Amino acid sequence: MNSITKKIIVIGTIVLGMPFMFSLKKAKTAQPTQLVIYSSNYGFVNEQLSFSLNKGDNTVYAEIPESAEAGTIYVRPLSPGIEVAEQKILLPEINEKTLLKMYQGKQIDVTMKDSTKVFSGTLLESNGELYLKGIDSLIEIKPSEISAITYKGSPELRSEPSLELIVKSQTKGNGNFNLSLATAGLDWDSNYFAIIDDSNNKMNLESRITLTNNSGQDFSGAQITLIAGAPAKQQGTSIGSKDVEIAPNYQENPLFEYRAFDLEGLITLKDSESKSMPFFSKQGVSVVKEYIVDFGQRYGYYADIQKTNASVHISAANDKKAGLGLPMPEGTIRLYQEKDSMLYFIGEATIGNTSVGDTLDLNIGKAFDIRAEKKQTLYDYPPSSKEIKYGYEVKVFNSKATDEKVSVLERIPENSKIISSNLKYDMVTNTLVKFIVDVAKEGSSTLDYQILQTVN
Repeated sequence: MNSITKKIIVIGTIVLGMPFMFSLKKAKTAQPTQLVIYSSNYGFVNEQLSFSLNKGDNTVYAEIPESAEAGTIYVRPLSPGIEVAEQKILLPEINEKTLLKMYQGKQIDVTMKDSTKVFSGTLLESNGELYLKGIDSLIEIKPSEISAITYKGSPELRSEPSLELIVKSQTKGNGNFNLSLATAGLDWDSNYFAIIDDSNNKMNLESRITLTNNSGQDFSGAQITLIAGAPAKQQGTSIGSKDVEIAPNYQENPLFEYRAFDLEGLITLKDSESKSMPFFSKQGVSVVKEYIVDFGQRYGYYADIQKTNASVHISAANDKKAGLGLPMPEGTIRLYQEKDSMLYFIGEATIGNTSVGDTLDLNIGKAFDIRAEKKQTLYDYPPSSKEIKYGYEVKVFNSKATDEKVSVLERIPENSKIISSNLKYDMVTNTLVKFIVDVAKEGSSTLDYQILQTVN
């Protein structure tokens, strides 16, 4: 009866939505729970459980996350002489449909929205409208007029999903088990905070991770491993719906083709909780600031003048010589500069998974005082010719009070080459050329070059 799902439900004197517990013979954890969390909103749970068993058949219960994938739940006996004969998922019972079905033929109280009328009677039917049998009347109640329903008594109801196990034991005593499952709702991500010094040559870098648990289960005192990378994962079906340098706060090791980070200590991660924790920090990391002008890829003939401001790039080598040398999971780096003990945000960039030996290249914004204009000076494509000549002029303007170097990138077509240039250049790839332009303070410099393209 979906039309009254937003009504308050009261069981005895307990309002649904407040904590409502029930007694159940559950497992005791023999060792800390192990959580392996991937940065794709899923994780794997490994838990060591211990039950007090009698000889013969036993019915025992274990708590499982609401977002657990049913097909991945695997219970493995660790003690000899024990067999898991059957396992069954028990869904939560505290919901409107279950309660109305359970209380048919029983006494309930229905409070109306105006809070002045309370109807009491035996629930006869709940298919659409509610029908109550009073002392001397039959009461029909429309769902849209209901504020709360009070159910008499305090029945034992499951408020969380559970796993019911039928265990056969050859002897009486404790039995140990391993419970493993995959669940949605577990996630983690990385955030980086960098303070660039006034010289723009050094930065202090701090990394923090955020753990998020929306799985539907609390995890207390868990050992947590984070996986960086992108393992293939098929979609499963959930059972429910829901300034001092710090040493790295983890032990890092390879796992197949990925990186695994074992967080130090035991961590409690409650359901519906996000928790930020330090990952690592590095002081005095060497960085290089670079102005880059990139007009993008544009071939053929055009007469208009392209204009742009230079992008500001901050780069750093991820090695020990530069002051880094750590695997860096993908995330967002936010950059700041400090003025009068206040931090000022100067830009941010997203990085992918960055291995030791790679280079961080952060495009953090557009410079105010460095700009450029580009125009085509030559387009020569004679009839029946297999060669095209392009000519370009790039003028770079510097309104700053200091001399600056500006990198100008040119993306040339396949089967092309530079045939003339008034400035030196580097061929980064066979289609990417990099010119370095020195621009005096409050001045400008001009780059002229020609390209020859061979066509079929």
